[in-house]
Amino acid sequence: MAAAGLAACRPLGFAGRASTGCPVPGARLGRGRRPALACTAAVADVQEAPTDVSLDADLRGLAAAACPRPQEKAQRHRLLQTIEAAARGALGRDVRVFAFGGCVDGCGEGGEEMDAVLYVPVTASRAAGSAFGSRRLAGRCLREVAAACRERGLYLGNARKRRGSSTIRLEEHARVQAGDRWQTCLLRACELHCQELLPLLSSRLLRGYAELEGHVRTLAIAVKRWSQAAGISGATHDGFLSPFAWTLLVIYYLQVRHGLPSLHALAPGRPAGPGRWPSQPGYCDVAFASAAEADRQLEPSVEGGREALSAAVLFRGFFAFFGYAFDWDAEVASVRLGRRSDLGSRHFAALRASASGRAVGINIENPIAVSRNLNSPLNDTRACEMREAFRRADARLAAGEGLGELLAAPGGELPCLELAGGLGLQEGFLRLPDFVDDTSPCVCDVCGRRFEGRLLLMQHQVDRGHLNSDSAAELERLRTGDAAAVAEAADRLRAALSGG
Repeated sequence: MAAAGLAACRPLGFAGRASTGCPVPGARLGRGRRPALACTAAVADVQEAPTDVSLDADLRGLAAAACPRPQEKAQRHRLLQTIEAAARGALGRDVRVFAFGGCVDGCGEGGEEMDAVLYVPVTASRAAGSAFGSRRLAGRCLREVAAACRERGLYLGNARKRRGSSTIRLEEHARVQAGDRWQTCLLRACELHCQELLPLLSSRLLRGYAELEGHVRTLAIAVKRWSQAAGISGATHDGFLSPFAWTLLVIYYLQVRHGLPSLHALAPGRPAGPGRWPSQPGYCDVAFASAAEADRQLEPSVEGGREALSAAVLFRGFFAFFGYAFDWDAEVASVRLGRRSDLGSRHFAALRASASGRAVGINIENPIAVSRNLNSPLNDTRACEMREAFRRADARLAAGEGLGELLAAPGGELPCLELAGGLGLQEGFLRLPDFVDDTSPCVCDVCGRRFEGRLLLMQHQVDRGHLNSDSAAELERLRTGDAAAVAEAADRLRAALSGG
């Protein structure tokens, strides 16, 4: 992560083309004191409204008030240290715990529970006695960590269950006195995953956009709050989009309507031509620019002819775009490409293959694991509810309703919108580990596969039980075991096909 962090949140000033999301020649970084995307009138979704002054102030106030405070960052860090110390005591001193999601990506809120991943490196002894990549192993590791955490005063909560994933929820409680009674209060919570490292890359990507453009965070916070009030937000296992997916929708809108560039497109060394956007099953596209690299590439050359857009105009335009302009049947919200394309494009071959004939509105490409469609939790009914909710929000804002009314649950109280200034964003968010930024090519000593970056190699190793070693005998043992496992799987497949 760039040393400047989120404090250097210099917003973009682009004049974009609505059809492609690419900045026009001469587009430059905005250097004003307040977040501002610049846009020609032809690209603007909606015009300025009389209520925009108060709406803009409320949006900025909400984003500032929701920003984690430095003391919360320190408390989260201490909780991670406690969990990691417990994990090391239970599983070995080389075990690590890494935070990801809203507590690091610059688009989360204070008070949210953390997401973290337990990383158990592959060693010769572990590879000899464990089936790496299996849910059974992940469950066993998490149970041992949970027991060790209980000994350190943490509590085990009810984790959200996700198919194909093992998690535990660890909670930090406090006893407080209320009158003559003592009550137990939840202070912080962490949902701990096991051996799932790719979300670290997703967090790095979102943080890059949050560093590059201040409106990304402002809109992401407001949109996620609105989705909760509108009843179209919740756990993915209950059929809702993830917070990651909602933030991608915000970024995609800013790309295709207002010229926010694709960090993938700005990646140093990305080839031109047909191989520019690889799309094959299992492929991970980790080549994307940091905010600092994008900043250097997009230095100003020509200025003029553009007007700054407020957060209010962008917020109202978000609902107009997804309510009426976005093609829910065919379009793919791809922040990787940063331009409007449909599912039939050659760039989404892996996405089409993973769908297996399942057609649900609003396709959202995972910009890292490109064969994953983030609409997978949705069904047709939920997708229709989302589209209608976008249209209702557009109508309510057009009628002059404020942010407070829009974010209030039916029959509920209006949220408190107070401007809390004076805090840089980096002061409240945890850092990602340094290896997440390492995209130099790596090779697995066991199978010879090449990977774009250290993290992808680490994920491959824990999935397959491979390790890099100077011992030729150890590598040969692992190769022999791999060959035997492949032969066994082939035998089972042949038996199943023959009905045996």
